[in-house]
Amino acid sequence: MVGLHLTKYATATSNFGHMSILIIALIVSFALMFAFAFVCITFARDFAMPFVLAEAVALSVVAIAFGIVRLVRK
Repeated sequence: MVGLHLTKYATATSNFGHMSILIIALIVSFALMFAFAFVCITFARDFAMPFVLAEAVALSVVAIAFGIVRLVRK
């Protein structure tokens, strides 16, 4: 959501365009996902695999749903 908010301020001729901001937001999302997965592996190894799979599925489902909602609204 922060990445989409920042894209509103990017002009069409800027070097730091819309896709760059969204890709950086995606990289930050994956970095947070891996950081929390590492914390889960460190402190609760038994729950690590379900936690990581649930995080990956949730991130994918939310991204797909958000894209579909944006497509339908236009």
